[in-house]
Order: sequence, then C-alpha cells, then structure tokens
Amino acid sequence: MQRLEKRCRKLTPYFFILPFFAAYLLFSVFPFAFAFFMSFTDWTGVGTPSFVGLGNYIRIFTQDAAAQKSFLNTFYFLVIAIPIEILLGLLTAMIIKDFVPKARGAFQLLNFLPYLTAPVAVGLIFQFLFDWDYGTVNQLLASIHIENDHIYWLGTEGTARFVVIVVIIWRLFGYSMIILSAGLSTISEDLYEAADLDGAGWFQKQLRITLPLLKPILGFVCVISLINGFQLFDDPYMLFASQAGQPFGGPNNSVLTVMMNMFQASFMNFQMGYGASIAYTLFLIIFIFSMLLTRMMRREDC
Repeated sequence: MQRLEKRCRKLTPYFFILPFFAAYLLFSVFPFAFAFFMSFTDWTGVGTPSFVGLGNYIRIFTQDAAAQKSFLNTFYFLVIAIPIEILLGLLTAMIIKDFVPKARGAFQLLNFLPYLTAPVAVGLIFQFLFDWDYGTVNQLLASIHIENDHIYWLGTEGTARFVVIVVIIWRLFGYSMIILSAGLSTISEDLYEAADLDGAGWFQKQLRITLPLLKPILGFVCVISLINGFQLFDDPYMLFASQAGQPFGGPNNSVLTVMMNMFQASFMNFQMGYGASIAYTLFLIIFIFSMLLTRMMRREDC
C-alpha cells in the first residue's frame, strides 16, 4: 500500500502537465510533421495524397517563376527595410532616453502604436495615402509643384515596392525601439557621467558606450527582424487586397512574398502539397540565416 502511495505521489506532477503536452503534440508537433509529409505529395486537401518525392521542391526552383520572384522580392524587402527599421528604432530610443526623459512613456507609446495597428487598418490607411486620384501624397506633391501628374504608386513595380517598404518600416520600427529602449535602461548612468567629465559629446558616448554595451540586444533585434521579414505577409497582402484592378502580388508580382505565394498555392489554388514545400523551404532558409547571424555575433563577442 505504501509503495502504491509513493508511486502515485511520483506520478501526480505528470498528470498536471499532461494536458499541456497533449495539446502541444496535437496542435504543434502533429501539424508540423503532417505538413512535412504533405510537402512530398500532390494533394488538394481532399482525397488521397499522391507521393511525388522531391518534385515540389524541384518545381520551386526550376519551374515556378512566381515562386522564384517571391524569394527575390522577400530578400529585396529584407535588405532595404530591415536595416532602416533597426537604425530608426535605435535612434528613436536614444533620442527619447536622452532628450525627452520625462515624456518617455508617451513617446514610446506613440511610436509603438503602428505595430499594434491591425493589418487591415494599415492597408486601408496607405491605400488612401497613395491613391492615384485622391491620395494625400499626390495632393501634397501637386500643392508644392513637385509633381503635376498623379503618380500611380500602386500600379507600377518600382513605386509599389517603395510603398511596401515604407509600410514595413512605419509599422515595425516601434517594436525595435521598445526592445532597444529596454536595453538602454540597463546601461549604468555612471558610465555616461564619467564620459561627460572627460568631455565626450553625445555622438561619442553613443559610439563608445551605448553601441558596445547594446550589442547583445541589437543582435536579438536583428534575428527577430530577420525572421519577421522572411515571414512578411500582412502588409503587402492587405495593401493590394482591395485595390481595384491590381492582381494578387501587385503589378507583375512585384510585391509577392514567399508567404503570399504559399498562401496562394495552398488556399487559393488548393495545392496543399506544393504550399507545404514552399513553407518548408522558407523554414530552412530562416534556420540557416538565423544560425549564421547568431554565430557571427558570437564571434564578435569573443
């Protein structure tokens, strides 16, 4: 009887955590494994999947021009938007900390609000701003005589990409600012006071004190921004979803991202197997880039 009681006591904690592990296996592990199996099949979501081996992965890089362009577009947005977003977030965090410390909370909230805004609202706002006929940007350019003819911002490849980059930076830099502001609060003020005694200016203090001590936080922000950038979907999708006369992915697929292509293949064309292969290709790319970036930061710390 005593042995049975001891065994029950040992097993009791496992009964409490069993619901979590059951839910984790059901809603995380199983979908992950099933999607991996699906990526090797041709399946419409109903019926029996037919095994095609690596055919879906070969199709991505050799047969599907839209998929290849979606990868190029995603890299393009990453290379341009992410560095600007992080730099703007860092500068904003520094300026708020040093020049408006009493109103720090209010300014941080104002800059963080775009990140909290629903993608639908963001799409509608920027559609209104960059509308061809009545857009605020075109009206402003005409009022200051910079551009008399209305620019079709969402109708040409270059300007459509420019608008998407503006949306990405506007919406996401507040997140970087909040994380970097938290990192700045951990730096001792004694270091800045000692630098003041040595006659260091504001820029010198940021270069010699802030940036070196903020390097781990900057690395974290870079990795998170990289992952979010590869998974870009909401901003370009909502920006062009209700734009009259524009195809999915913008003019000539100029703003088609990998996630948009995966969504189109899976839920618009009902090619579940092919969509899963796109998702796993993106997963592998994110994993490789994240590992490389993390390793680079560790080498710099050494």
